[in-house]
Amino acid sequence: MGIFNQAVAQHALLKQLLPPSEEAEEQVSQWERRLKHADECTQLYSQTIDKKTSDLTVRETELVKACQSISLYPPQKYQERSTEPPVQPQ
Repeated sequence: MGIFNQAVAQHALLKQLLPPSEEAEEQVSQWERRLKHADECTQLYSQTIDKKTSDLTVRETELVKACQSISLYPPQKYQERSTEPPVQPQ
């Protein structure tokens, strides 16, 4: 099951368990949009990173704006969290 499908399944489960909240619904919707378009925005970034703004096509400019509106342009670096416990100083 892909990440997007997992998020949708978890969203459905949370809707059943928790009372609805407009703020929570908006946050979930925003995360769903970000998950759905993450790969597209990352690919767009790699295609346009070395171009001057004046060299972008109208379509590329519109796609950049769309990705910026959901905070995916430029893409954020993902730092994986360590599962090991922190080392205690001696």
